[in-house]
Amino acid sequence: MSEDNALQSSGAPIEDNFDKLLHRFRAGFEAALESWVEVRHCEAIDEVAAAAEVTGVLKEYLQRGGKRLRPALLFYAHLGCGGKADSAVMP
Repeated sequence: MSEDNALQSSGAPIEDNFDKLLHRFRAGFEAALESWVEVRHCEAIDEVAAAAEVTGVLKEYLQRGGKRLRPALLFYAHLGCGGKADSAVMP
């Protein structure tokens, strides 16, 4: 039984299941976001050296964290509609 199926049939309250799904999603999302932001930051600096300050501020803002509820809902909606959880989904 997959972990998602185990969550669905565990009998735990929906809030507990959702918290587990959100926690698992956030770990992968944060890593993907950090990588994506770093690449864009470096690309911008390569194009215009003065972009370092602006992209640095944006990079810091995006890495502050948060609930990440909107991307999690989109991700799980994608899965719910038959999509696959492959590396092409996160970006």
